[in-house]
Amino acid sequence: MLSRRGLCVNDLGIIMAKYKAVKFITMFESYKGLTKDQYDALNNGEIVEIKDLPAQAEEFVEEVTSSNKEKE
Repeated sequence: MLSRRGLCVNDLGIIMAKYKAVKFITMFESYKGLTKDQYDALNNGEIVEIKDLPAQAEEFVEEVTSSNKEKE
């Protein structure tokens, strides 16, 4: 997997961005458009690769860049 500025290209050549939760994501409104696995991982503090971030989830996550990783 190639990675540059938080963007990743997976084995299938699909560009994905990495996100982490900035506040708890509620399960109302179908997990804000995230899959159950993405929802669970984000609420557990994990960084998740997402191809297309649903608009309903935007206020709950931030894109992880190399500068974000250095701060942690």
